[in-house]
Amino acid sequence: MRSQHKKGGAEITLANLRGPLIAGLIVVIVVIAYFAYDLLRPACDSIFEQTTARLSAKIKALKTQEELTIGREQVQELTDSSQKVALHLKACCVAQVNGRISATQLQTCIDGAKNYEASVIQASAALQEAQAAHQQGNNQLEQEKLAQAAQSVGAATGAAQPLEKVATQISSGPAPSGPALDPVALQSGEIDLLAPAQGGHLLAAPRPDWEKVISGNETDMADAYPGDEGVFAFLDDKPAQFWKFALLVPSAYWDNIKDFELFAGNDSITGSFQSLGKFTTQNMVLILTPYQEFEVPKTTAKYFKVKVLSAHGNDWGRLKQIRLFGVPQK
Repeated sequence: MRSQHKKGGAEITLANLRGPLIAGLIVVIVVIAYFAYDLLRPACDSIFEQTTARLSAKIKALKTQEELTIGREQVQELTDSSQKVALHLKACCVAQVNGRISATQLQTCIDGAKNYEASVIQASAALQEAQAAHQQGNNQLEQEKLAQAAQSVGAATGAAQPLEKVATQISSGPAPSGPALDPVALQSGEIDLLAPAQGGHLLAAPRPDWEKVISGNETDMADAYPGDEGVFAFLDDKPAQFWKFALLVPSAYWDNIKDFELFAGNDSITGSFQSLGKFTTQNMVLILTPYQEFEVPKTTAKYFKVKVLSAHGNDWGRLKQIRLFGVPQK
């Protein structure tokens, strides 16, 4: 005798309960757990490719079955949503590496993955309980557990929606701006505000060697990891007005800083800072401007902060000479 249950027009059976569907659900659980664990790693493409390869194999196995335990439509729904979760987590991973996702958005990505995983786990557990009830001849409990499994599959799809929303937001956001390919014209009275000879000095950094990045010696550099920040001040710790930032890229090399963000502040070195934008260097020597120049909104502030987001070829890089052009305020 074959037990069956209908929900939304899709037949729920136990004909093939022992193998493919539970295996498929467990694979999805492992995949999502793997993504959540590796969300902050920069190898987003390889993570995605490995995951989708494993999913595709299991999905193919599921689709070849003559009967599906909780209904063909719902299994297809789970298949589709798991692929979407993989894509959205990749987008969140890339955005985190590039510094283009807020702490709140990142938490939504992580929570969405966890909630999706929890719903799939519940579906798998309910199916196993349904199998046990079937073996015991308890038809009523079997049907209840099958219905719970179907409900949990639907909940998994719903849990993925906040994650999808964040992925859409960050994918449609503005891309980091690149350097000017020609030298930006000097303005009247413009100086390098960070140069020690002009009163520029380092106030806070992850390591003391960050003082080297404003030394003026083009062989000086400092190790820089994603998330590292340096706060600088100007002559006599007074405000200055500035509008152009420059970073030395003397040759194409893996350790060149790729993405970075600039900030201005007036409270204190640990107070609030306003973002001036995110920027991306070219990993090549621009002959006219080996100091790659980036225009920022004309700003007057007491403090200037540089945050490293990524390097061109590794998990870390080296910050070379930086300059900030503007005029001191009296």
